[in-house]
Amino acid sequence: VYKQPDVCCSSGSRSNLPLSNAAQRSCFLYYPGVSEAPHRFAVRQYITWFKQRKITAMNIRSAPRAAAMRGPAALRKPSRVVAPTRRSVQVYAGKPTLMYWAFPGRAEVARLCFTIGGIDFEDKHIEFATWPELKPKTPFGQVPVLQLDGQMIAQSFAIDHYAAKLAGLVPSDPLAAALADQAYAFCEDILQVLVPTFRMQDPEEAKKARQELAGGALKEKLELLNKLVEGRPGKYLAGDSLSVGDLAVFSNLSTLRSGIMTGVPTDILEPFPALKAFRNDIASLPAVSAHYAKAQDDVRKNGYTPDV
Repeated sequence: VYKQPDVCCSSGSRSNLPLSNAAQRSCFLYYPGVSEAPHRFAVRQYITWFKQRKITAMNIRSAPRAAAMRGPAALRKPSRVVAPTRRSVQVYAGKPTLMYWAFPGRAEVARLCFTIGGIDFEDKHIEFATWPELKPKTPFGQVPVLQLDGQMIAQSFAIDHYAAKLAGLVPSDPLAAALADQAYAFCEDILQVLVPTFRMQDPEEAKKARQELAGGALKEKLELLNKLVEGRPGKYLAGDSLSVGDLAVFSNLSTLRSGIMTGVPTDILEPFPALKAFRNDIASLPAVSAHYAKAQDDVRKNGYTPDV
């Protein structure tokens, strides 16, 4: 039985919010007795599910809440549910081609989804010499991209969730899906802490900056993620079934410990037993461990395999 959740736009105490950063300054959803789901995307996805399935015509009691749940139109007329518009969607039945660099980066979650789901795909590694020719052909001049026949999909979020849906790694329950998206989105928050160091031209400068982050802002993010993992509702972050959110956390933690980023210690997960154990549990899944047993590069062999 689904009850109407509360959607809040924070203007009060930051301590009431489940995660920090942008989530503390925007919107979060509170589902009574279950969990809090920050990040605006997860909130929007959850609300859309309620509206499309006509769960309830909400009794609007406050203007801010109405605006958050239904938009400005809810303030002008009685509450009603509008059925979603049907759209024609072309079903793609060909072999997907994922294009990215050889290292894990922003394509590894999609690679894992395809692999775990047993979906035949081409993992095409881009060479730096051919990138200038490919770049203008991509939607946004970025990779990864997913080639679907004559259609090219960009943005790792879109690609990861496409692959996850094909593999059955997107929960059908809307609350579970929101929890998976919450974890996925927070991984991007963690990555953004390190992004400025990727632009540094001096390797020593980048190394020193990452060492400082490992003991400061990056550590703070990992502490928050550790709490999220400790308080998960089941074996995995969205319950008892593996999801795209779990794979995102696994990939990000594995990258951090792999040694690919100078200045980030390979034992960075030692102060976080819940993160270390969770990463190892995902790495030990038969499909995942078999996949990385065939790895040839040091990043995957050092970071993505189970603990010895």
